Amino acid sequence: MPFWHSKDNLVAISQYGKLYRGKMPVGLNQEDETTKDVAIKILFDPRLLRDNKDLVRFEDELKFLQDPRIRGNPNLVKLIGYCREDKILGVVYDLKPRDTLYNLIIQDEFKWLDRVRAALALARLLNFLHCQKSQYLIRNINPAHIVLDKDFNPILFEFGMLLGSALDKTVSQREAGTFGYIDPIVAQCGAWTVKSDVYSFGVLLLDLMSKRVIDLKNTLATAVDLWALKEYKPGCSLVHQSLEDDPYFDRRDGPKMTDLAMQCMDEEEEKRPLMKEVVSRLEALHVVQQHAQRK
Repeated sequence: MPFWHSKDNLVAISQYGKLYRGKMPVGLNQEDETTKDVAIKILFDPRLLRDNKDLVRFEDELKFLQDPRIRGNPNLVKLIGYCREDKILGVVYDLKPRDTLYNLIIQDEFKWLDRVRAALALARLLNFLHCQKSQYLIRNINPAHIVLDKDFNPILFEFGMLLGSALDKTVSQREAGTFGYIDPIVAQCGAWTVKSDVYSFGVLLLDLMSKRVIDLKNTLATAVDLWALKEYKPGCSLVHQSLEDDPYFDRRDGPKMTDLAMQCMDEEEEKRPLMKEVVSRLEALHVVQQHAQRK
């Protein structure tokens, strides 16, 4: 039975595939049963394969992860193999995931310092991608597309809507992302820019602070961006009370992070900060200045 039929191995369901835990033999001969932990993403919807879009996404991901400028970034999956046969497209990553960010956001074991570190790491990743000579847009940032390793380091694994000058142009500009993380400007006119990724990051930052995630079975009632728009007042903190009790939490940081998240989500695109500014403002937080390098 293929490993992907086992629910025990399933880590995540993304917009365009499923991520599984696996083992890969690394022994020098058949008698050596040494293995290493890997993660395998399978894209296998026959309907998409018939119109070639899954194949385009698959080939774009391979190009992206093998780009010398990109390869080795600690917050992107490391590609070690792939499969393309029998209407099954799969990629193999050098990765041992703890769980998805989506699942961990509501968990008490995911502490304040690790949340801030994760936010900063993802902000640096987006800034890195946006600042390339041939920039990349992720266009589908949400916590279900990010896993954390054993040390709570965030790693992006879903690239189905990736846009970049070196990639195939047939992936539609008007293609939708995930409800609750889509820039309203994109929803209205389909125009993607770096500020669209900034909007999605703002919602993700709110997720991390508030211990909230959208319930895909009840999207309108649980959308974190809509909740924040109702609750926010200038200078307030939307940090969850349990996180405010964390020994690493500094009360001066709550309003600063809240204001940053809301500015990232500003309805006027030109008022949103670039990711370079987002990184600088996160680095200026008291928790980062005092503790972020400690393990």
